[in-house]
Amino acid sequence: MTPDGWRRAVVSDLAAQEPNSFVLGPFGSDLTVRDYRVAGVPVVFVRDIKPNAFRWKSNVFVSHEKAEQLRAHRVAAGDIVITKMGLPPGIAAVYPSGMPDGIVTADIIRLRVDRRLTDPRFVSEALNTASEGVAKITGGQTRPKLTLRDYKTVEILLPPLGEQRKIAAILSSVDDAIEATQAVIAQLGVVKQAMMAELLTRGLPGRHTRFKQTEIGEVPEEWGVVSLDSCIENDRPICYGILMPGKGHPGGVPVVKVKDIKNGTIDERDILLTTPELDEQYRRSRLRDGDVLLTIRGTTGRVARVPKSLAQANITQDTARLTVRSDIDRDFIYYVRLSTTYQRGMPDGRTVPGVRSPRLADAFRCVAAATAA
Repeated sequence: MTPDGWRRAVVSDLAAQEPNSFVLGPFGSDLTVRDYRVAGVPVVFVRDIKPNAFRWKSNVFVSHEKAEQLRAHRVAAGDIVITKMGLPPGIAAVYPSGMPDGIVTADIIRLRVDRRLTDPRFVSEALNTASEGVAKITGGQTRPKLTLRDYKTVEILLPPLGEQRKIAAILSSVDDAIEATQAVIAQLGVVKQAMMAELLTRGLPGRHTRFKQTEIGEVPEEWGVVSLDSCIENDRPICYGILMPGKGHPGGVPVVKVKDIKNGTIDERDILLTTPELDEQYRRSRLRDGDVLLTIRGTTGRVARVPKSLAQANITQDTARLTVRSDIDRDFIYYVRLSTTYQRGMPDGRTVPGVRSPRLADAFRCVAAATAA
């Protein structure tokens, strides 16, 4: 049941009655890296589109002559840009008034609505909530994507224009508040990294007056520089985990993968379960509450502390387990590994065969923890 005055509309009904109001970006052969310039007409990529937020960070242009050749794919203020590819596809945002006209790439759908009947901001918000309809028409296994033909059939509820504008204004204010909050969080992250760099190499403010030069830079004279190995319990050496944990086993043992380690914590919502038999083979890498995990392949350098809920869980070969000695503060070691200063010494993950490889062992020694002497 829909509210009075509202109607159901498919995306194709929203397009303005003019040529090229609903188009895909140009074929790849029509717009290649050879066409890119350092100035001219902006090129819009999928990475510039977030839900209801367009932020152009690509800094890629084409010449005005090339843009004229691709004029059917121009995007102007008030147009809606939609990701054809991505995880997930179908993310929509309104192209802002502060941007000059641009050209969309092949992985983007550009929709120009009839503004006499629809508000672009409302349509963008509505399209971003139509995830169920978008999911039904998404194809591709490794690279999910939409087709223009199928996307035209996505359905939204459309109130009268005046109500659209009021709803869009309310939702836009919420989006603005979210963005402002995220900006504050991002700035706090920068401040935190700066504080970590200072505290982990210079100590508490005013505590130390004399410093010495070491292999990791200048540290307080009273501090010692030690290898990470020497901070670990003797009976639980640094190790990695299961080579092939399988695709899942109902009721099995949780296995922490690189993808589960985010922002210094472990996301347990979609954690893999492996067989008890495989876990038994790799019992050496079982976890304890408070262990520190460090990713050593793929996206290297992610760090997390093991919560009580994952005690006796396991890890994959892409993660190293660190059981810090009881006489050393494990939170200190966690922040040492998390800090930008020490992250710079991590291998890039492309040629690391194992945690005991010379290259990774060297990284642990060179990026040493500064501890109280």
